[in-house]
Amino acid sequence: SLIIVTPHVQQIRREFAAGFSRWHERVHGSPVAIDWRTPGGTTEILKQLESQYTAALKGGRYEQHGDMKRPEFFMKAGTIGFDAVFGGGTYDHGRLKTGVKASIQGPEGKPVDVQCPMSIPAGFETAQLESWFGKNLIGTQPLYDPDQYWTGVALSAFGIVYNRDVVKQLGLPEPRTFDDLTDARYGGWIALADPRQSGSIATSLDSILSNAGWEHGWRILREMCANTRYFTNASTKPPIDVSAGEAAAGLAIDFYGRGQSQAVALPGETPQTSRVGYVDPPGATYIDADPASIINGARHAELARRFIEFCLT
Repeated sequence: SLIIVTPHVQQIRREFAAGFSRWHERVHGSPVAIDWRTPGGTTEILKQLESQYTAALKGGRYEQHGDMKRPEFFMKAGTIGFDAVFGGGTYDHGRLKTGVKASIQGPEGKPVDVQCPMSIPAGFETAQLESWFGKNLIGTQPLYDPDQYWTGVALSAFGIVYNRDVVKQLGLPEPRTFDDLTDARYGGWIALADPRQSGSIATSLDSILSNAGWEHGWRILREMCANTRYFTNASTKPPIDVSAGEAAAGLAIDFYGRGQSQAVALPGETPQTSRVGYVDPPGATYIDADPASIINGARHAELARRFIEFCLT
């Protein structure tokens, strides 16, 4: 049994669990059950992990390598309740690598501030990484951490999901750019997730700032937020509400937007004619790796490593 904490939706969890078990039985001789944990979005996952690591450090449940000038901290197997983190974006998996700070008792009995990573290197051979990825780059973004603390297992874009019927009723053309969502006629009809709770939407907003520049980018964000009817805590909610006609448009990670478009399509309809559309704004679309990381203190670290290997087959 492999315990994976993830922000991903049920459809993804179900497909990956079945696929990994079949692959593992074929390659390693036995099936595997995945125990999925879904406390919420990426932010909730990080908060939960940070509290577990802080408690483990204060409770002395760790192994220290090196001296106190350059200490390295490793949790004993089974210290943390998860084996891997699956999904959430490179920024948040970078935070796993950075880890948590805590105050522990030093060699002279005085408190010492230390830092402990929440993930560990996957340990793949360089030749294997090169066969999977080639150059470790897409645009300006790495595909995996050079130290292998996280490994990208999919590529995700960030764009606009919209309801063609509602957009038409509002007298608007189908959105094609992020600027389109600033039109005052969208007032009360935009659905957004809270970037403090959704890693994918935080990445979306960051991409708008990066592409449009600081001044124009913030103008887009302010006017888009002025049109928003709510800020939900889950990035999965806007595509569903857009589909139901509760909102005209919203920001979404590509597989949520396209998945919702396909889910509501009638027989014979295409993504171009379904009532729900999705677009990656041309020239302004941000591509980011969606990583998996092995937990520092996992009970089944080798099994988690095999899961990452499966994801890259």
